[in-house]
Amino acid sequence: MKRIISAIITACIICGTVPTMESWAPNTLITADAADTVASGTCGDSAKWSLNSLGTLYVTGTGSTENYGVSSASYKSSDMSDIKIEFYNSVPPWYEYRDEIKKIAVGGGITYLGSGAFAGLTNVTSVSLPDGLDTINSNVFELCLGLTSVDIPDTVSFIGGYVFDDCRNLSSLDLGSGVTMLGTGALRNCQALSSIDLPASLDQIGDGAFSVCTSLEAINVDSNNQYFKSISGVLVNKDVTEVIAYPAGKTAGSCTVPNTVETIADMAFACNRYLRTVKLQSPLKTIGEEAFIECINLTSITIPESVTTIGDYAFYFCSELEEVVLPKSLESLGAGAFYFCEALQMVVVQNPDCIIGDGYTRTLYLFDDDDSVVGYKGSTAQEYAEDFECNFDLIRNKGDVNADSQADSSDAALILQHYAKAQSDGNGTLTYYTKKYIADYNSDGSVDSSDAAMLLKYYAENQAK
Repeated sequence: MKRIISAIITACIICGTVPTMESWAPNTLITADAADTVASGTCGDSAKWSLNSLGTLYVTGTGSTENYGVSSASYKSSDMSDIKIEFYNSVPPWYEYRDEIKKIAVGGGITYLGSGAFAGLTNVTSVSLPDGLDTINSNVFELCLGLTSVDIPDTVSFIGGYVFDDCRNLSSLDLGSGVTMLGTGALRNCQALSSIDLPASLDQIGDGAFSVCTSLEAINVDSNNQYFKSISGVLVNKDVTEVIAYPAGKTAGSCTVPNTVETIADMAFACNRYLRTVKLQSPLKTIGEEAFIECINLTSITIPESVTTIGDYAFYFCSELEEVVLPKSLESLGAGAFYFCEALQMVVVQNPDCIIGDGYTRTLYLFDDDDSVVGYKGSTAQEYAEDFECNFDLIRNKGDVNADSQADSSDAALILQHYAKAQSDGNGTLTYYTKKYIADYNSDGSVDSSDAAMLLKYYAENQAK
């Protein structure tokens, strides 16, 4: 029987239907499936490939495969159909057979998988990677929609950017024990992934590595890791001065960031749809680009008097956020930082010299008649309001409705005018900021005749003194 099996395998090797035993890692089981070779060729200086009629793509030989490079990917988001991948170096030679490929098996002599190697192979359900593999370069498995589970060998040290981008059904990923680098967006949009364990070896993580992983509830870190740790499933650096990733699937409705944190990393809280309130504390200095992008249920954000920089699109599409008070310490507010915040009615800019946006991109989503940017006379906030044609309110004391630096009968008259119009058409005449913080003189949550009466009483008492 052994001689018969040996003869069958030898015949398959001669016919080119399976790779030679020597080309595979010791842990890779090779079986002689009765299948014809559909196509084959080279994919590196010493690397070869073959595809059999059962849909298994073999990559064999030694060293590196080519870097193909993904320049763009497009698809219909509704059903993930009509996928198109553009490659900037060359198209992988097996890409024309992408609909037929069901499995990928990489041989033991391969140490480097080039960028974009298996991108867009949407029907692949199984990947076998060998011991000896060191590098998985960028975009290698991007849009491999059929993948549900991948085990990374312990010999892999480098996982590049966007390697598993849009692997939406990937629910299990074992990173092995040797990975030192996890690239930018490496697991972006892995929507079925509920948890991930980071090994002790890991010392570098790119921005947004876990972004848009909408089911991800916890990022766990080996206790022996010297660079990172996990606090209740949230990824931070070892000394807790940076929040790196708050899982998008974490269901807590509120979050208080520790009072040791100085930096919120780019995309750290991106796409969490459960958070409603976030309290940031001193000594926080930097809120990164897209840090809270698409936190669509966020209604309240407390920004401390220590923050100097808020990055581009930091709160983009936080569609339930109604008001924001920016501290005096803020020196720079990035372009689009509060754009598409559709409920936004007021942004207070307390630093008169704060740089707002880039001069041509809308940064604040303030369009309605009662929306306003609030600041000081001659400030950059006023300049922004003029440039982008939105209301501007002066920062002022309660009762000073007409912004003339005093609270008197003329302010009471404006309150009554607003109240009368609001009773008539429901709109009133005052901006959100003026209504809530200036005209509501008795602080009962509404602006009406009682506020005017109280203001007149205060004015009369002062006049009598």
